[in-house]
Amino acid sequence: MSCEALLTAAAQGLFPLEFDLNTARANPKSLVMSVRAYKIRPAQPADLAELVALEQQCWLKPLQASAETIQRRLQVNPTGQLVVVLDDAVVGVIYSQRINDVDGLSHHTMASVEALHQDNGAIVQLLAVNIKPDSQQRGLGDELLEFMLQYVGLMGVNSVVAVSLVKAGIKPSAMTLTDYLQYKDDRGFLIDPILRFHQAHGASLAGVITDYRLTVNNEQRAGIIIHYDLLKTPSSAC
Repeated sequence: MSCEALLTAAAQGLFPLEFDLNTARANPKSLVMSVRAYKIRPAQPADLAELVALEQQCWLKPLQASAETIQRRLQVNPTGQLVVVLDDAVVGVIYSQRINDVDGLSHHTMASVEALHQDNGAIVQLLAVNIKPDSQQRGLGDELLEFMLQYVGLMGVNSVVAVSLVKAGIKPSAMTLTDYLQYKDDRGFLIDPILRFHQAHGASLAGVITDYRLTVNNEQRAGIIIHYDLLKTPSSAC
């Protein structure tokens, strides 16, 4: 199945029952689809008001993307911005861009990083995953992220990155960020819920940008580089 066919199916509420990237690339007809209660489709300019509302509901003001930034994403990379729709309402979005290399991230902040976009960049950078608060317990953030990884994998992308952040108020004040990033539970999962969200989908930590979010002065100022090697990510389902 091509990435276009996968997205067409998702817009109708059809998703892979199981997904293995290597198998899907070698045998496109191997995917078995199942019906879900939600749909995923490209974000449209008509969604702008709902997307701005999601920013306001999901992030403190210093971390919110402006309407102008969202609009630019839709114009510059329209196939890289996906929304999840439930009961005919946009309840979540995932934003992305294409970049040429990971090293360039360390020379940018949240305010300037989107200058790295290249239409044919070999790497996909996830910019944000926003889910409406009253829909977060449905697991739609996991579903949307997993679908994005499948979608870009079928585009031929092998590497996905993100510059994530830790959840405010979780890190003990006496603990360094370096130590906190190694802090795991007895099952081997990272304690931080945001980083654990990525870890659960096959990501690993790949570095820290000390001053990435210049608009905040707590532990969320640092950018945590997350890396997905799609060829090594375990098979999954949305």
